[in-house]
Amino acid sequence: MIGGSPLLSALFHDEPTIDALERLGLGVSSVGNHEFDEGPAELRRIVDGGCHPEDGCSPGAINAAMIRDVEFHDELPVIERYSRELTRQGVRAQVVLIHEGESVKGQAGAGCDDGGPGAKLGGRIKEIAERAVPAVDLVVSGHSHFSYECTVNDPAGHRRLVTRADSFGRSFTDLRFDLNRAGDVVRSTVRATFRPVPVDTARQPAMAELVETWRARSEDVANRVVGHITADMPGRGSTLPETPLGSFLADAQVAAGKPQGADRLLADTVRIDGRPLSPDTTYKVALNEFLANGGNGFTVFGDITAREGGEVTDLDALVTRLETTTSATSPAAPPAPGRITFVAR
Repeated sequence: MIGGSPLLSALFHDEPTIDALERLGLGVSSVGNHEFDEGPAELRRIVDGGCHPEDGCSPGAINAAMIRDVEFHDELPVIERYSRELTRQGVRAQVVLIHEGESVKGQAGAGCDDGGPGAKLGGRIKEIAERAVPAVDLVVSGHSHFSYECTVNDPAGHRRLVTRADSFGRSFTDLRFDLNRAGDVVRSTVRATFRPVPVDTARQPAMAELVETWRARSEDVANRVVGHITADMPGRGSTLPETPLGSFLADAQVAAGKPQGADRLLADTVRIDGRPLSPDTTYKVALNEFLANGGNGFTVFGDITAREGGEVTDLDALVTRLETTTSATSPAAPPAPGRITFVAR
């Protein structure tokens, strides 16, 4: 819901997103990794309302450093606990809304059940969907950005649907089901329909006005010139496995870490100053805080206690690199590929 958002929203701590979702009538949302981008206190402020402690009131995979005082528990016991509590209150129709998703991009999707219930679904979400207490009728998942509608068998052997829609509002899942006289979901009636959101949908005046209001408030920052380049530097949109933007960001982070002696790794296996890595040598590595805290599976970095720097964000490093090394008469060219040697894919 918040975090990982465009400048238009991120610049104002995602209050524009909350404003838009409230107008759309959003009633409930799960908490995911990006909800903790600015820490639990900021998430609580988003939920309860109030001004940002530093910036005041706007005009109108989690960084470990932000959640050191937050406990995350195994999902299955938590689901069981609250399912029993709901059952005691007489609630029979139970749906789990969870920010956990399919582990492999596009693995599920169409034909998820070809070969058996949830045959193409994998990862932690499948385990949760299969093992959650039988009282749970339906699982609505998230995180992985790609849609799927799959069925699994619950511990009692009954059919249970697990779904997710595409990220960034590209689609939504239309869920329909019947309730019996006891108020429980009739599993055989559960239907999930994938609904893409076409880009040529007519603009809604009220929402368009809201977007343009926040866009106007962000113009000064969005239009600020911080540097010059000779051509686009695509990242996710690149057709190359070694992206130009990734290489440029790496150079910016190395430059920011130079005062502490950091340098970038060279291609041809892994070499520094032309020499192969030695397990008996101590090296300094420049990287962003998310990876330094063990994010994206780089768990060894999280175990390292000898650290220097940390005052400069990756965005600050990029802006400084552009401001100090480029100009209108001397723009930066996209870094040439070849730093990384792919030995297997």
